[in-house]
Amino acid sequence: MRARIVTIVVLAAAACPAFPANVIREWGGHSPSDYDIRQVGGQHVGVVILRNTQPTLPWKFEAYDSVTGAPGDIDYIIIDSGSTVGNITLSVIGGPGHTYGARDLELLNLVDYGASTNVIDEIDITGDACADGDIEAYGADSVTIGAEFGPYDLHIFGPVTGDVTISGSGPHRGDIFVGGTSYAGDMYFAGDMDGDIDFGGSANGNIDVNGDLAGMITVAGDADDAWSLRVHNITEDGGVDIAGDLHGRVSHYFYSGQIRGIVHVGGSVSSGGDLECRDLTRNSKIEIDGDADGSIDIFNYADGTIEIGGQMGGGLWANEFRGTGTVTVAGDVSGWVSSLSDFSASMEFGSLSGDIWLPYPGDARYPMTGSLTVNGDVSGEIAVGQLEGDISIAGDLTGPIYIGTEAGGDLDGTIEIAGTLADSINVVNQLDGTIHALGNVTGSIQVSGDMHGAITIGTDAASPANLTGTIDLGSHMKGVIRVTGDVVGDIEIAGDVEDPLGDLTAGHIIVDGTFVDEANIIIVGEFAGDTEYIAIDYDGFDLADSWESGAQVWIDSVSYGGNTPAEHLWEITCQKGDMTNDGVVNMFDIDPFVMVINDELEDYEEDYPGLLGSVNFHADMNCDGDVDYFDVDAFSLRLLDPEEYCEEYYDPETCYDCDCAAEESLGGGGGGASELAAAFLEYVDAERLPVIVDAAEELASYHADTPRGDFWAAVVEALKA
Repeated sequence: MRARIVTIVVLAAAACPAFPANVIREWGGHSPSDYDIRQVGGQHVGVVILRNTQPTLPWKFEAYDSVTGAPGDIDYIIIDSGSTVGNITLSVIGGPGHTYGARDLELLNLVDYGASTNVIDEIDITGDACADGDIEAYGADSVTIGAEFGPYDLHIFGPVTGDVTISGSGPHRGDIFVGGTSYAGDMYFAGDMDGDIDFGGSANGNIDVNGDLAGMITVAGDADDAWSLRVHNITEDGGVDIAGDLHGRVSHYFYSGQIRGIVHVGGSVSSGGDLECRDLTRNSKIEIDGDADGSIDIFNYADGTIEIGGQMGGGLWANEFRGTGTVTVAGDVSGWVSSLSDFSASMEFGSLSGDIWLPYPGDARYPMTGSLTVNGDVSGEIAVGQLEGDISIAGDLTGPIYIGTEAGGDLDGTIEIAGTLADSINVVNQLDGTIHALGNVTGSIQVSGDMHGAITIGTDAASPANLTGTIDLGSHMKGVIRVTGDVVGDIEIAGDVEDPLGDLTAGHIIVDGTFVDEANIIIVGEFAGDTEYIAIDYDGFDLADSWESGAQVWIDSVSYGGNTPAEHLWEITCQKGDMTNDGVVNMFDIDPFVMVINDELEDYEEDYPGLLGSVNFHADMNCDGDVDYFDVDAFSLRLLDPEEYCEEYYDPETCYDCDCAAEESLGGGGGGASELAAAFLEYVDAERLPVIVDAAEELASYHADTPRGDFWAAVVEALKA
C-alpha cells in the first residue's frame, strides 16, 4: 500500500491545477506539529497526518478559497507511512463561517498505516469525490458528496451509522463498501449509480438512487426492516444481492422502475418484506432462495423470471404477466397470486393452499392464455376470467376452480387434474375446451352454459377412474363426456344432447365401466339418437362392467333401464359376433361384420353409432388379438354351429362369450357351405361380396387338404355360381 499512496500523492500534486489561494486547515484543535499541509506552487493540495498527540480530539479539516470564501479542494488526506498514530476520528466539514468542508475530495485514507479504529465522523463536500483514489476508513457516520462520485471507491470497513449522500447528477462510477456488521444510515444518489455498493454485514438504512442502478448492491447479511432501496431502474448490468433475509423493501420511483437485471435474496423475504417495480422486463430475474412471506408487486408488466426456492406465504401481483415470463415456487403457495389484465406467462408451484385470481376479480375481458402447473395438491381457490391456456394439477383438487363470470368468459383451454377431483370445477359460461380428471371425481363439474368441448374422467381401461360425484350441465351438451371407470353419481344435462355437425364428433356419453345401481343420466331436453349415443361398457364387454339394475337414463322424463338399440342407448353385449349389439348373433350381423373385416370402420360407426369401441371384442372371433380374414371362419362357425364354435374357441379368461358360458344347448348343424354362401349373398352388401370371396379363398387355401378346406372351397364355388 505504501507505493500506491506515494504514487497517488505525486500524481495528485502534479495533475490538479492550483486554484487561487486554495487553503486547507485543521480547525479541530490539533497541534500543527501533528500534521503537514502539503503545497504545490504556493497552493495547499493535501494533508499528511504525522502523529496524534490528542487521541480523544476529533480531526476537522476544511478547504476554502481565501479570496472568495468558496469551498476549496483537497487532493488527499493520508497517514504518514513512517509514523505511528493512535485512534483517529476525522471530518471534512466547514469551519466557522463556512457551510461545506471542501469542494473536491480526491482521496482520503485512514486505513493504511492507521489504527483499526480510525473512522470518518462526517464528510460534507460540494464537488467531486474519489477522482484520484479511494476514501477509506474503518467506520463512518455520514458522507455528503455534492457532485460526482468515482471512479474510485468509498470503503468503510466498519459500520456506517449515518447517511451517505451523493447529490451530483451522475453517473457515479465508484464503488461503496461497508464492511461493518450493520449499516444504519441512508445513501442518496441524485443521478445514475454505475458502481457497486457492498455491505459486509447487515443493512437497515435507506438507499435512494434518483436515476438508474447499473452496479450491484450486495448485502452480506440481512436487509433489516428499516432497510429500503428506491431506484428509477435496475439496468441489465445492475442488481441487488442480499445473502440473508429481506425484511425491508425494494421499490421504485413512480412512472419508472424497471428491473432489467437481477434481484437475489439468499434467505427469505419476511412478512414485512416487499419487492416492487413497475416492469420486470424480459431476461430479468427476481430470485428468492428461501420462503417469500412478504409481497412482490409489479405495477405494469412481468415479462421476466420469478423464482422462489421455498414456500410463498405472501402475495404476488402484476398488472400483466406476459408470455416469456415465468413464476416458479418450489414449495407451497399459501398466499395469493393475482393480475389485473392478461396472463400469458407460465407459473409452476409445488402445491397451492392459497388463492389465484387471473385476473382479479375474474374479469373476462382479459384471458389467461398462459399455463399454471401445480406439482402437488390444490386446496385453495383458482379463479380465471377466461381460460384459453392450461391448468395442470399433479395432485388432488380439494379447493374450487372458477372459470368466467356472469359478464362473460369461457373455458377454451384445458384443465387437467392427475389426482382426485374432490371439490369443484365451475364454468360460469361455455365449455369449449377440455376438463380431464385422471383420478376419481368425488366432487362436481358444473358448466352453466353450452358444452362444446370434452369432459374426461380417467385415462383408459388400464388407468380407469370413477365418477362418484356429479357432472351438471346447465344448458346444451354438444361435446363428449367419457368416464373410463364406473358412474356412481349423476350426470344431468338441462338442455339437449346434440351432435351439431352430424359427424359423430359430439353428443356422446361414454362409460367404459359400470353404470351403478341408483346412478342417473338425466337429459331434460332432446336426445335425437341419430349420431348421438350413450354407451355403457363402451370399450368392449367385461364381466366386471355392466348396466346395473336400478341405474337409469332419463330422456325428457322417459326412463330406460338397459340396452335399447333403437335409441342408441347401449350396454355392450357379451356375445362374440353380435355386431349389431342386440343380444343375438344372426344373419343381420353378417354385413356389419364384413365392414369391420374390410376395415370400413367409419361406415360401421355411421351405421351403429356408439359401437366402435367394442369392435375388437365382437369381431375378434378367434380371440387372437387381431380382426382379419381368419375371424371369418370363426364367425361363420358361430352362425352355423354355435356349440361347435364354443367347443373350439371358448375360454372364460381369454375368449369369453356369455352364450358359451351359459352351458345351455345352442343348437348346431344349422347348415353347410351352400347355406352359408346363401346367407352371405342375401345379407352382405353387394359391394362387399368380393371381400367375402377373397376371405373364403384364403381360408380354403389355408385349410387345404382338410375338411375345413373343403368346406371353404365349396363356399367359394357357391358364391361364384
